[in-house]
Amino acid sequence: MNAATAPSASHTASATRLRWDVVERRCHDLGADTDTERGDLLGVNRNTILRWRHGWTGVNLSTALHVAKALSVRLDQLVEVG
Repeated sequence: MNAATAPSASHTASATRLRWDVVERRCHDLGADTDTERGDLLGVNRNTILRWRHGWTGVNLSTALHVAKALSVRLDQLVEVG
């Protein structure tokens, strides 16, 4: 697929977004207050944290499950779909 026919990023990104209020609260509770600390806790780099927070990228189910487990929250508390 070339650039002229490729779907835009908004159409290819996952529709699943993390509820950032839940992520920040749980990260804080676990002692992770900076993006670097949050990334370390969740196993991603701080740039990924930034993209998730601003909604620039979504997460797939596997990633959402990993984050939910790392934060000890239920998946339905953590994600917004749509």
